[in-house]
Amino acid sequence: MWEGLPRGSSPLHLAARKNDNALALQLLRAYAKQWQHRGHPDPRLLEDRTHCLPYQLALRHNNAALAECLDPTTPLASLFGDAATQQLPASVLLGPASLAQLARAALHRKLESELKSLQDQAEAAPVSLSQKAVLQPVMMIVAEGEAADAAVSDASAVLCCATSEVLCCASSKMLTGADVTTAACKSEDATAAGDDAQDEETDDDGEPCGVCLDAAPAVCLQPCKHRICADCCATMLAAQSRCVLVCPFCRGGVGALGP
Repeated sequence: MWEGLPRGSSPLHLAARKNDNALALQLLRAYAKQWQHRGHPDPRLLEDRTHCLPYQLALRHNNAALAECLDPTTPLASLFGDAATQQLPASVLLGPASLAQLARAALHRKLESELKSLQDQAEAAPVSLSQKAVLQPVMMIVAEGEAADAAVSDASAVLCCATSEVLCCASSKMLTGADVTTAACKSEDATAAGDDAQDEETDDDGEPCGVCLDAAPAVCLQPCKHRICADCCATMLAAQSRCVLVCPFCRGGVGALGP
């Protein structure tokens, strides 16, 4: 039986040389049931001493059905009938999970755990996100009133200091009217710059989520540092099927979630 076969030939090489479809299917079924889930290599990938695959031998004999069975890219589960397929283990039908799928599942579980911990921390806080959203306009009005009072007092103090300095300089060095006007303008510019900085800080604190434009951004996407709300983050985790969660703003990969 083995006479005339090159060294290194496998039983599949013999089936391909004999044009025996039934023998090839029987060998592949035995491999799928007993050896595939144990990590043994696919016998269709084994070459003989002449670097020839069983698939190539089937093509030389113009046997398309046998060539399809011996093609290494053909899934083994698609070669057998329904009865034989039901008897095969799940690892044979689906094949082992790829490294990318395992990494995606691990990262997805990690992000879900971090999001749940952030939501628990937000619920345990004395003021929840919804209450904060309701009270935020009132807090902004109070803050603006306090900032206005502070700005008025600061402006009064600056004007008093500037006036005293101008009077002292005028009495000692006899300043002209133009110098007095310049000093007063500088003091007013400093007061206006302080008011603008306070307004910018107040606006930054009151920014909503950039996705839904409704809730407060309580989740920080790392490493890009963009912020979204917890509900939008949960929706993204449930909707995206990619290996890595993608930031909706910079399209960068998200590796962790922070407060």
